[in-house]
Order: sequence, then C-alpha cells, then structure tokens
Amino acid sequence: MAFFNGTVYSRVLKMRTGLAVSTPADHSEKNSAADYPVVYLLHGLTDDHTCWFRYTSCERYAREHRVNLVMPEVQRSFYCDMEYGIPYFTYISKELPALVSRLFGMRCEKNSYVIGSSMGGYGALKCAFLNPGGYRGAAGFSAVADMSDRPEFYEREIYAINRHRVRAQDELFACAEKLTEESGAESCPELYITCGKQDFLYDGNKKFIKHLKRLGIPHTFEEWDAAHEWDFWDKSLKKAFTRFFGPISAPASSSNPTARFF
Repeated sequence: MAFFNGTVYSRVLKMRTGLAVSTPADHSEKNSAADYPVVYLLHGLTDDHTCWFRYTSCERYAREHRVNLVMPEVQRSFYCDMEYGIPYFTYISKELPALVSRLFGMRCEKNSYVIGSSMGGYGALKCAFLNPGGYRGAAGFSAVADMSDRPEFYEREIYAINRHRVRAQDELFACAEKLTEESGAESCPELYITCGKQDFLYDGNKKFIKHLKRLGIPHTFEEWDAAHEWDFWDKSLKKAFTRFFGPISAPASSSNPTARFF
C-alpha cells in the first residue's frame, strides 16, 4: 500500500484543500492505481479528511479488496454548493475525479464508488442521485437523510450555507425524485444504507427508506443495535466493501512494507 496525506489546489474551490489517498499499487507490483476501483470516503460534520483512516480499518479493507481510497476535505459544508461561498458539491462530484486521475493515475470514470458517514452519508447519497453516471455504487451510514427531522441542521448549518432556505438540490427526498423523473429509478447506482437502531438519525433513515420504496429505487438497508459511532461505521464499511467488491478470495500479502508520504 502507498498512502498520501497532504493538500492539493482546487480550481473550483480557489484554494488548497486537504486530501488523503491510499492505493494498493506500489513499486513492487506490476499493476498501477489505474487497475483498481476508486472509493471516495466522505467525512462527517465534526470530522476531517483524515478521520476515516484514523478511526476505521479502511486501509486494511482496501488492501484486501484491492481498491483505491480517496478521502477529501469539505469542512462543515454538507457537500453543498453554497449560495454565497464555496462550491463543495461541484468539487466532490466533478473536479475531484479529474484531479485524482491526473495526480495519481486512477481511472475514476470507469469504476468509482462513494461512501460516507453522517453528513458524509448524506453527501454520498446526494452524489448518487444527482450524478448517477459517476458512480457504480454508493453507501450512506447513519446518513442525515431527513433534515426536516433534525431542525438543528436546518437552523445552524443549512440556513447558514444557503441563506435561510433549503434548496431542492440539497434535500435528499427531492434529489431522489429528480433522479427518477429525469433518468429513471433503474439509473441509480447500487445503494447500500445502514443505520444503528439507537442512532438519533434512525427515524429519519427509516422515513427515507420508505420514500425510496415508493419511488421504486433499488437499495439495500440494514440496521442493528448501535449508536452514532465509528465502530458502527467501521462494520458498515466492511459490509459495503464485501457487497460492492465481493468476498475476499485470498489473504492479502503482508510481505511488502507500507510506503507513506506526508
């Protein structure tokens, strides 16, 4: 495995921004990063681009399943193009794939997946609905699926981002409807959604799942006893990797040291 953690310049954001990248390709292999699927891991409201690597076994899962990981920074943006601010959704869904393809030699347009927890789960599902051709699969763990169920998100976060109003392109129920109206339910990437039964976002997730069923959007939803916590997201990530990439056929080799560049 090779690991990069640093900053890159975004023309869309007009600034440097944090980015972590992990790839199973290294100097000892004939394969390159272009030979592996790409997984974008999206962080939550109080986290940053390093948290998936720090609090889960994502790099081990990536090594076992032979996939690239891309972990971007979005601050507290809710993956929105702000009314008066930074266009983070455009960065994540449009510029980032081109950027990592150019810098790290990945083929993002061929075989990409987007996964997130909490605010990042919201972002992952939003990407799937508004840019379905960009991803083969999407997973949301404890996603902020129904903001009307959590008024603090409206008042403290979304109002500040979008000048005291919630736009249709930032509301997941409307995004799912837009997908079915414009592209058809069958155009949606494979969806895997999880939420803990003790999570404060559980009711909103159940309501959202009913909405997906009404729209006829194929999806898999799993729930078990858990709160809004990294242990649950780590287990969900392991399940998502198995669902998207199949079971591990053979133990990954541990003979090669991990190369890390900071």
